[in-house]
Amino acid sequence: MIVFILEYLFIFLTGATLGWCLELLYRRYFGLARKWINPGFLSGPYLPLYGTGMCLLYIVCNIQMALSLRIAIFALITTGIEYVTGAFFLKKYNVRLWDYSKMKFNLHGHIAPLYTCFWTLLSILFYYVLYPYFYKQIEFIYTHLEVSLLIGIFYGFVFVDLMNSFDVLNRLIEIKDSLGEKATVIHFESLKEEMKLRINSIQYRIDGISNDISDTVEDINNNLHDKVEDLGNGIHDSVENIGHKITHSVGKIKDKPSFFFPYKNKIQLRMFIENILKK
Repeated sequence: MIVFILEYLFIFLTGATLGWCLELLYRRYFGLARKWINPGFLSGPYLPLYGTGMCLLYIVCNIQMALSLRIAIFALITTGIEYVTGAFFLKKYNVRLWDYSKMKFNLHGHIAPLYTCFWTLLSILFYYVLYPYFYKQIEFIYTHLEVSLLIGIFYGFVFVDLMNSFDVLNRLIEIKDSLGEKATVIHFESLKEEMKLRINSIQYRIDGISNDISDTVEDINNNLHDKVEDLGNGIHDSVENIGHKITHSVGKIKDKPSFFFPYKNKIQLRMFIENILKK
């Protein structure tokens, strides 16, 4: 029984991690922002949606059936998981983790035929490439139960991450409700992309301001150093202190959101939600 549980915990772990890598590359090269944006609801490098899907696919792969039926079940499983997850977060928290509303023949914005084709192709790839590999690795787990320690550590991180992510979600909802927008749907992924784009734009402008301030302070410092040498070093030190204070203040403004924790800064989070709601 313990080995059976470890088997599926290992499959879930692998699927969640590989899915995260896939989504990360997709957002970087094909997403709207074309940036390195941490995908998914959780903060860590794993997506439970993919882990769950891979466990179910593994069960189907262990059953003897016709290839056409197997492919149909693959499509049903992956699309069903996507729909149930999207519908749950929209119904329970008024949050969209993804939105296919602009795609043809979508169903409530949660699923679309194009992505069903993608998931089915990935499932076929899993059956022919990853499934044989998993079968061998499971045998390794049977004979090396110490691997369970590493698996346990992984799920410890996932549990803490899950608690933190729901705390962030509740914070988002509280900010939205405090702005009088209870009925407004939060687009989780779009908010991440918007924050990334806006922060980069602000960062570029602040860098320019910071450089201008540094050059100005240096000019003042040099001029005063030449003209008031007789008055001692007091004014010189004062100007340097002014420069340090300005630089320190600008540094505080240049607080970028973390890749793994984009919603950590509460002030930035409220500011971006306000701007997005205005749009």
